Amino acid sequence: MSDNYDQFINVLGKSISFILMPIALIVYDKKELNKCKDLFFKGGIMGGVLSSIFLIVIIMIKYMKDHNGFVINSSVFSYDYTYFNFMKPFEIHTTYYGFYILVSWFYATWHYNKFTVFWRYLSLFFVVITFFTIIFLNSRIIFILFGLGCLFFFIKTMYSTLVWTRKLMLIIATLFLFLISFQTIKNTYVYKRFSVEFLWDITEQVGTVSSSNNIGDSRFSRWKVICEAIKQKPIYGYGTGLEKELLNDIFLNERMFYSASMKYDSHNQYLSFMVQHGLIGLLFFLIYLFKNFSLGIKKKDIIYIAGLIGLVTICLVENFLNRNAGIIYSTFIFNILYQVNSFEIEK
Repeated sequence: MSDNYDQFINVLGKSISFILMPIALIVYDKKELNKCKDLFFKGGIMGGVLSSIFLIVIIMIKYMKDHNGFVINSSVFSYDYTYFNFMKPFEIHTTYYGFYILVSWFYATWHYNKFTVFWRYLSLFFVVITFFTIIFLNSRIIFILFGLGCLFFFIKTMYSTLVWTRKLMLIIATLFLFLISFQTIKNTYVYKRFSVEFLWDITEQVGTVSSSNNIGDSRFSRWKVICEAIKQKPIYGYGTGLEKELLNDIFLNERMFYSASMKYDSHNQYLSFMVQHGLIGLLFFLIYLFKNFSLGIKKKDIIYIAGLIGLVTICLVENFLNRNAGIIYSTFIFNILYQVNSFEIEK
């Protein structure tokens, strides 16, 4: 009884912002909400700049200490200086921090021409430093989302630029940047994350060694046994807050000892809803996403749509809405965007 009560309080504490945030925002009018939205995103830009500088400086100091001097080469993108090691000072998961950065980066790029001089210069610097931050984060899903964002702005610029010489210069500059970046990382751990480790992760691997020389169980293997468990209780699931307890037993039974020792969750928000709440819980989540997407598309709010695309994509590989770091950020940003756009419709 005590364990169940503790689980209930834990889940309630994490989920309460889903209820409180919409209630808190009801009292604000459209003008106040827009001001709040702008402050939030500009705060994200400022925070992104400061945190990125801090993280890069810390990791470069560590790198130079390890190499006895001011020496920089492709080894700076090895396992020791990227991925979780890069985020050690903040103890935040790379994907979560990457999402914060990407949303702010997209806002800064989209609204660049509307900013004052100060915010233009700051945004320009932020756009540049974001490129290096994302390489050091070495999160595959963040890389993919960043690539999609860059492709979106590339197409937008090509479409809006009428002068063909400028289009040609943009294409050449983009190809040059891509080739230089590829040459720099092709023999590093960053490249291995997208080649060897990715192939390892999408095949059935239990207790085998990945490219980082760690023995583990691939996502595919874990998702496979989780899907088998879901088939046993597909409608209502196993209950709120019982995911890790259930998966720990499953991993042990399937001899996935590394996954059990690390207390892994589903690493997929959709599977997590299925495990805990079954098809009914997943359906509610999909309705929530559909309603938000519908509003964003109807109002042509690019920031809203881009943020939702990021959330939907990240939920494919992380239980993003099971942790406070994902819950609080998501409830604030998507509730405020929903409220702002709802005011437009009511008008």
